[in-house]
Amino acid sequence: RTALTVAALMVGISMVVGINGLTSSFEQDIDQWMDSAVGGDLFVRSPLPMQPDLEARLLALPQVTAVTSTRFVSSRLFTQLGEDEFAIFIAIDPASYLTVRGLRIQEGPEAAEVMARLREGGAVYVGADEANKFNLAVGDFVTLETRRGRREFEIAAIVLEFGAGETVSFTGSVADARRYFGVNDVSSFAVNLQEGVTVTAVADIIENQLGRGQNLSVEGKEAFEEKIRTLSAEAFSLFDVLGLIGLVVASLGVVNTMLMNVLERTRELGGLRSLGMSRSQVRRMILAEATTIGFIGAVFGVGFGAVLSDVFIIGLRSIGGFVLTSQLPVVPMIYSFFLAYFVALLAAWYPAVRASNVNIISAIKNE
Repeated sequence: RTALTVAALMVGISMVVGINGLTSSFEQDIDQWMDSAVGGDLFVRSPLPMQPDLEARLLALPQVTAVTSTRFVSSRLFTQLGEDEFAIFIAIDPASYLTVRGLRIQEGPEAAEVMARLREGGAVYVGADEANKFNLAVGDFVTLETRRGRREFEIAAIVLEFGAGETVSFTGSVADARRYFGVNDVSSFAVNLQEGVTVTAVADIIENQLGRGQNLSVEGKEAFEEKIRTLSAEAFSLFDVLGLIGLVVASLGVVNTMLMNVLERTRELGGLRSLGMSRSQVRRMILAEATTIGFIGAVFGVGFGAVLSDVFIIGLRSIGGFVLTSQLPVVPMIYSFFLAYFVALLAAWYPAVRASNVNIISAIKNE
């Protein structure tokens, strides 16, 4: 019975450590992606299509140092198995993209060479998640639906980025977007500012002077990053519920074990009380037993949790195509260790109080 209780506590703690390790790896990769690839001090968007000439007007502002545009185009991807699914063609300007943003290359040439290949036309780069999902490599071709029929694009590079969940996306040039998709408007602009210039001041200028009649909205990089972190935290909170459920089950196991021990040792406890053991000493004895259970469960739980974290990451990579950098969850391991103590002590409190309150005469008579 005690072994099963230790096992339940171990499972609960390992779930907490493993899930926190997974979320820590996600958060670390998201932060690295935002630092290296998002770029831009502010972003200009509109519910209405924006014209490309707005880029020159933004560059004309003395507070602005660089601007690059992005256009999202709906398409369909045709796989080698003859299936098709919804995809997004992300059109960027290779000439200005690296002046504002960056690329985290996983496979392929340097970022400047990738931009040069996109300028030549007929090429795209793809995220590592999509590459794993569809078994794509640099030099392979993907078939996308365009206004001019199906068109093959060569994979110029595989990059580390976070896409739109299940939606497949491929990034190519604005020239290809015009040529094959027949679009010439812009979805958003990323803008770099002079040092010392506040986002609020420039946002007011853009919205009031350049945005008349266009419903332009301006968002700073910090606000954008905070929104991403908030969304990821909300998503990961669902995983935390699993760890909480495991701990609740483990605590019930501790209560059951300690309570059964008290009931089975009623006569022994009565004898100890008759020999002079105080109520507080009885409580401490029961709590010490629970602490031992908590310690053993914590040691094994933290160890298995560290392994479980890597198992989760490998599973996501093989099943969902997510490429994450494994991070040892040191902080969750430390607080989970003490959490096991706390759960064991809290769960054993009622059995300890019950043990200390046994009637000495009735306990000794108990068979």
